[in-house]
Amino acid sequence: MKKFYRALTALIAAVAMLFAGGVVFAGTAMADAKYSITIENEKTGHSYKAYQIFSGTLGGNGSDDANPSLGNIQWGSGITEAGRTALIAKYLNGAEGKTAKDVADYLAANKGVVREFAELIGGKGNAAGYLGTVAGEATVPSDGKYVISGLSAGYYLVKDDSNLADQDDANSAYILDVVDNVTVKPKSETPTVDKKVHDTKQDGATSEQEEGNTGTDGWGETADHAINQSFQFKLTANLPADNNWDAYPTYKVVFTDTMSTGITFENIASVKVDGIAVSAGEANNQYQKTINDNTDAGANGTSWTLTINDIKSVTGESGKKPDLTDGATIEVIYNAHLNKDAQVTDTTGSATTNKNGVSLQYSNNPNGDGLGKTEGPDVYVYTFKIANTKMDGKGTEDTGDDTALANVGFRLYSDKDATQEIKLSKNTDGTYSPIADQANGEGVEMKSGSDGTFDIVGLDAGTYYLKETSPLPGYDGLPTRTITIVAKHKLNPDKTPTVDLTGSSNMSNKLVNQPGSSLPSTGGMGTMILYAAGIAVVVFAGLGLAVTLRKRQSRR
Repeated sequence: MKKFYRALTALIAAVAMLFAGGVVFAGTAMADAKYSITIENEKTGHSYKAYQIFSGTLGGNGSDDANPSLGNIQWGSGITEAGRTALIAKYLNGAEGKTAKDVADYLAANKGVVREFAELIGGKGNAAGYLGTVAGEATVPSDGKYVISGLSAGYYLVKDDSNLADQDDANSAYILDVVDNVTVKPKSETPTVDKKVHDTKQDGATSEQEEGNTGTDGWGETADHAINQSFQFKLTANLPADNNWDAYPTYKVVFTDTMSTGITFENIASVKVDGIAVSAGEANNQYQKTINDNTDAGANGTSWTLTINDIKSVTGESGKKPDLTDGATIEVIYNAHLNKDAQVTDTTGSATTNKNGVSLQYSNNPNGDGLGKTEGPDVYVYTFKIANTKMDGKGTEDTGDDTALANVGFRLYSDKDATQEIKLSKNTDGTYSPIADQANGEGVEMKSGSDGTFDIVGLDAGTYYLKETSPLPGYDGLPTRTITIVAKHKLNPDKTPTVDLTGSSNMSNKLVNQPGSSLPSTGGMGTMILYAAGIAVVVFAGLGLAVTLRKRQSRR
């Protein structure tokens, strides 16, 4: 019988190691002494409570005192009469006369129920009043260790009673151990979340234009795009391999994506768990998406959430289930675009308010409900402005008194032959920006305003061609103007964005041309000169005729 109890205590310790996510036990049997449980956890804010389930006398395992045994097992002060009755009913069919020793015998023979045993007492049973007196607790760590001291020998359940809602931390799983002085090191690694934005090389862009903007696969921390041009964001959650998956009945993850006012969500492109495509819907714990206006995104911004209620039971579109043994990677890719509220940039060194952030909530209490929270990085999207002013060119360089020309027509093209138009719409502030449907939509001709200006806002980096398509009467059309936007953007060490536009040309244009040649026309000075010449001819003809008549008369 003595060997049986030694085997029982060794089995319980081994199962506790598995259940608590890889805890490490170290102890020395000490007769007639008070003992302690030390939980090695460097994170503050935890509250550990120890409940004595069984009491007994402590002895060594033969000559090896590192594995103490518990004899003379009785019910401990940490479990109520209701709890004892529930355990006997659960594991011994409610048989009369059964004792703490009988329950201990059952645990020794059925190691697979140890986690269920702990959950019955400390989880569901806690609400039912199964837990009794707290034998000791620790709330303030010392050098990364929580120490529960002054404990009598026995078999203890240690419960992490911390409220870690919205914190980047996780509750420890229930700890079961035979006390002697014992040290446990619960594994409580938490998930991480990352965010990237995709940028592609524009037609006509040089390698220099794209330098430093993205990684080799196009995903980076900054990008540049035109207004109404669809592009993609990627969210990635990495769930740790040592997350003690077995301790969680279910494991929930919630992405919350926040957008500035200048970015518009379009749709989900894909959701994958360890490369397995997951569809939307309630069945098989697939993902669900919810749009939340003006929530966690600043004034007039938008946030949306993507939830997987139980990553452990999710089933891919192919029917395959992910293997969480080595953790899991959840990837969400979605489509979005910049809208007309996006901030436009035309100056080197400028930051941008077109940003997008993400946070991840995740199950962090294997002993009950609760969601931890971790924040991901912000990513930024630039879009650019071309400022244009149409002038008549009558002034001089000294006076600078050129006059603005209104109502001159222009169009923007992506090719130098002006066959591929960038179709634009006019905004309420008089600026122009690209329309969404470039393939089939109708663009408008830009017209210079009363001050000669017509700015184009919301352009991607690249090369453009500005053509004067409707000159004013009496003015020659200007040659097509080539415009190049070279944008090198990145995050500074403080995580603020910056852009270098020094390689650009013609982002600010003064479009000047002279009126056509001024030629005479009928009704003007030219007509008066012709009239004078005609009169002179008539006068001279008259004089000639008079002279001739006089000569004839003198001959007679």
